Amino acid sequence: MKMKNLFITALKVLAVSLTFTLTSCDAPWFDPIEGGGTGGKPPVKNDCSLEGTMVSVVCGVGVYGDLWIQTKDGKLLQPVEQSFQTLCPLVFAEGDKVKFGYRIKRGATTFDSVTTCLAALPPHTKVIVDCINVVPSNACGNLMISDSLSDDNSVHVLEAKIVGNKLKLRVGYSGCNEQPASNFSLYWSGDVQESLPLQTRVYLQAKERQFCQAYFTQELCYDLSLLKSKHNQPIKVKIQDQEIVF
Repeated sequence: MKMKNLFITALKVLAVSLTFTLTSCDAPWFDPIEGGGTGGKPPVKNDCSLEGTMVSVVCGVGVYGDLWIQTKDGKLLQPVEQSFQTLCPLVFAEGDKVKFGYRIKRGATTFDSVTTCLAALPPHTKVIVDCINVVPSNACGNLMISDSLSDDNSVHVLEAKIVGNKLKLRVGYSGCNEQPASNFSLYWSGDVQESLPLQTRVYLQAKERQFCQAYFTQELCYDLSLLKSKHNQPIKVKIQDQEIVF
């Protein structure tokens, strides 16, 4: 009887110890998952249903630099961790529309003691990003004027066509992940060669390059209204080894 009581007491102590351990350990998967998921165990696949915008925060720091996520209802999220790995850091630009999933980060983070300036940070929530993808934009970029231009060998124009005043491109490039359209810019020197028809060249440049071996193709669009406004007659536009009449 005495041994039985001792055994029951031992079981109670073990149960209390186990409960204390589970409630005191850092177990983020047991936190509510506001971005969707199971709440009690890691989701089988990440839920990227939330919509937001990448915004630059003065004095802000995080896994994407000073770019934080602003939700559709105006909530500001500071990405302090990323639960998945990539060969190269993800590249975002201010204003990029994204779909993502996240969990609230409990406890201290590696960015708590990082200070870049003395401005006060706006109200925000620290989060772990479980999934994030850039939403392709249907808007066309603008043609920009610049001097001393040359072809960017990191991106290859596979196809080019004119639709109205828009230059539609299909491009290919190597990298770690698909880049947002804002990572590419189209430049023109403003020079036109006098011929029949007139001829000019434009240059596609990538702002950020990723040194990985994965290969991606992507559709890009640029408004050539600036070029047409300066030369209201047919112009042969060259971009890399592609030629189209605009």
